[in-house]
Amino acid sequence: MNIKAIGTAVVITSEITKEQIQQAKNFLPEALYLMDENKVPSFVIDVASKGSISKFGINFDSFDENEKAQVTLPMPKSSVAKRKVYIKEQYGMALVNLKKLETQVVSKLASVQGTIDSALEGMEVS
Repeated sequence: MNIKAIGTAVVITSEITKEQIQQAKNFLPEALYLMDENKVPSFVIDVASKGSISKFGINFDSFDENEKAQVTLPMPKSSVAKRKVYIKEQYGMALVNLKKLETQVVSKLASVQGTIDSALEGMEVS
């Protein structure tokens, strides 16, 4: 994950790519959720036309040149030190959860992709 505060905006770029989000939606949608102790989704990532972030999830609204998911959010005009505090206070736990999901998505997709590849190993296409 990469976080850049530029003027009155903060840009959060995930390690998760557009392709990985689409694959997860197709093959393993639960990979996009963190579950609480009762197995209820507590944090989710998705793509939407309007970006947002909260303690419940993050909606990415764009992708960078490497197809990594991004969200750009407004923030008050302030000094560099105050911007860091603002990001920590406003988005801290959501960013912790995003980091967990980045690892989870990659791991679960690798597992399911291996299973699919194994199942299709002898496939003939003509």
